[in-house]
Amino acid sequence: MEFIEESTEYDGTGTGTGTGTGTGKNINDELILKITQLTQEVHDIKNMFRDFIRISQNNSSSSSPSSSATSNNLRASRKTNDAEPLVLPTFMGNVPQFPFTEFLTNIDINQDDLHYIFNIDSYEDGFIGLLQKYITPEDLHYCPLRSFLDKRGKLFYVYDRNQIDYDTLSWNVISSTELASKLRIIQQKIMAQFCVWQNENAHSFKTHSSQENYRIQISKLTSGTVDKVIQSNSTFRNKLFELVKL
Repeated sequence: MEFIEESTEYDGTGTGTGTGTGTGKNINDELILKITQLTQEVHDIKNMFRDFIRISQNNSSSSSPSSSATSNNLRASRKTNDAEPLVLPTFMGNVPQFPFTEFLTNIDINQDDLHYIFNIDSYEDGFIGLLQKYITPEDLHYCPLRSFLDKRGKLFYVYDRNQIDYDTLSWNVISSTELASKLRIIQQKIMAQFCVWQNENAHSFKTHSSQENYRIQISKLTSGTVDKVIQSNSTFRNKLFELVKL
């Protein structure tokens, strides 16, 4: 018995005609149909995006007058604030006797100063008290450390040497981190005096009371007070600000 293979020919509508004698033509027709369908899908997607863009543009142009006015006011406000000039402190015309770093280096801390800290409640108050010996209201005009409040907040200014050109002296805002680093010059002087006191009194650290006093003083001196100048609203920073403010 002879078998005759009957193929179905597609006419593009998805229905077979029942005619045709090979599979090659059928495969080609299927590919053409799929390509036609994909082309239509891409065309539909393009139309969808075109409609989406048109709707978005219409919504943007039809925004409420109050919203537009608010945006305009915000932009105008920002321009006004940006254009507002900074008020420079008047002390920038002063010429201190020493640059700030040399001013701190020249401060003489002795045993009396150390005992002053021993007898005061907090190292913070003791440190400010020592600075008050050298920064008095009468001499504030020539002090190389000053403070000033402007729209940027509470700032410290120092009259010091330029880091690039050593011979150039000028007033500049000093960062809190750099100010803490400079104040450690005083901290080191205090600790040096503490070492002298410790060596001279080592023989007396035998009683419980003397040992307790030693513990209290060493805890006070290592409390990290100087680093608190970095904290924006610490009491130490505020006291220092008041001491040297315009």
